[in-house]
Amino acid sequence: MNHIETIHASAQFTLAETQSGLHLQSLFPELEGNVVPLLRDAQIKYKKPAQEKIFAFSLVDDEAVETFKSQFEKKGRGSLPIEVAIKDINDVLTCHATFTWFIQAL
Repeated sequence: MNHIETIHASAQFTLAETQSGLHLQSLFPELEGNVVPLLRDAQIKYKKPAQEKIFAFSLVDDEAVETFKSQFEKKGRGSLPIEVAIKDINDVLTCHATFTWFIQAL
């Protein structure tokens, strides 16, 4: 909780960033242990105060996945943006974020 007794923005950011990393792993399990994924950029917009239990939901545009695969195949590295929504137990959107990961082959 923060000073106004809502879930702290940093807790929401951490949940969203963690979800984006998990989504990245689920998309490319074959790369685990063979790449270094680094968070290159993070953009977050807080929409409503989070006052109850929160959950993270992520998605990636199919075209972005194909672009990453092509980059990675050609250069051994590439970037991939992952969208994350944080919602509370009542399905209220508390924030929306985009995390852009840079993935480099070892």
